[in-house]
Amino acid sequence: MIALLACAVEPPAVVDSAPADTAPTCAWTGPAATEPEAAPVLQLPAPPRNVVLISIDTLRTDHLGRGDTPTLDSLLDAGVRATNHRSCSNWTLHSMGCALSGAYGLETGFLPPLAPLGDGDVSLPAYEAEAPLLAERLAELGFSTALASGNPFLSGHYGFERGFNVLESGRYTADEVTAFALEGLDALDDHKPFFLHAHYLDPHDPYAPPDAYLAELEDLEPLGEYQFDSYVGVKQLEDDWDTLDDDEQTLALNHLDVRYRGELRFVDDQIALLLAGLEERGGVDDTLFVFLSDHGEQFFDHGGWGHGEGLYAEETLALFGASGADLAAATWDGPTTHADLVPTVMAALGVDVQTSGAVLGTAGVRARFATKSAPNATVQVLDRDGWRLIYDWSAGTLELYERSSDPTEQVDRASDEAERLAELWDALRPAVERLECLEPTLTAVEPSL
Repeated sequence: MIALLACAVEPPAVVDSAPADTAPTCAWTGPAATEPEAAPVLQLPAPPRNVVLISIDTLRTDHLGRGDTPTLDSLLDAGVRATNHRSCSNWTLHSMGCALSGAYGLETGFLPPLAPLGDGDVSLPAYEAEAPLLAERLAELGFSTALASGNPFLSGHYGFERGFNVLESGRYTADEVTAFALEGLDALDDHKPFFLHAHYLDPHDPYAPPDAYLAELEDLEPLGEYQFDSYVGVKQLEDDWDTLDDDEQTLALNHLDVRYRGELRFVDDQIALLLAGLEERGGVDDTLFVFLSDHGEQFFDHGGWGHGEGLYAEETLALFGASGADLAAATWDGPTTHADLVPTVMAALGVDVQTSGAVLGTAGVRARFATKSAPNATVQVLDRDGWRLIYDWSAGTLELYERSSDPTEQVDRASDEAERLAELWDALRPAVERLECLEPTLTAVEPSL
């Protein structure tokens, strides 16, 4: 039985997607296939009995390993981590659709236009693509399944109930997600293997962890009207940012840092409690734990705050890793993306699936794509051969960054790498044409090379 409980915020209206027989026929082949250049780093002596997916909203990967996430860090150190992972978008509904289906939105047609969380005035599509979601695949293998999500985008309202026996979703804090996850586990058939997906909304804005995580604020001067525990307060800071002097900007960033890190510690403590609860229930041994973040967060790195702003590193670098089930520790520096989640989990279970993603540790040099689909603010990205090409539809501009020398993407090389720019634009163009076909109301401005 599926228990669908109301979201904590009123979700945007759902619009029906086009029937299969009227779907656009324009083709996009997706990333070029690559031959495996190494054995999968997810080496297991035998398929695990259970799978637990822990996904974290709005996680900046540069904040891991800094002392605020000891539980998560220890799990990743003991397991496998992808060190060069990118999300396929910069907000939850789009990026998690990519991750849980194992396919880019350009393939499935699931390209929800960017909208604020819980904005009731915006119509968003539900996931209705034929590509099965991870929970559906595992349910077919006999798993009993449960989802506890602190983000209402991962709910039945948007098509993400598919494959789940138990579902609880709303705008919930980390402690509530942990409680719902364990309650959901208790409601499952204990004679079957289980798949548990816990999605933590923290450290999403507003940055308001429990007071116990905010002691460092006492060492800072008051911030005044810009209150980071209020979305309105943070938005006001974004609007006023360019009018602040250096000292005011530094103080604001210090306040933001304390609150964001407090959110991370809160989530990390809740992950520890989730693991303890699983252990009490005998759900740790022979269980594969998989870790993912939906996207990152911008702290005025490129002139804006939050996510859904741009497709630069701070918003698209993401977490992907696994531990448990006698998994040997390893890292993988090759390019990975959210579409790799499904084939990696299924391969760990001994099942080969055909998606545009690759099993972690098997793909060599390949292209990766990211998309922000929004009226008057559509952006697409190609990531290949150590370079990032960013195309702004409305302005018709191209930006080019070299990741090895400029990992935070601050120095645009488009003007001095004309040949490389043209080559990467030719490689990105089919994805642009595919998006034009899927979204005929959007118009791309041809870049000037």
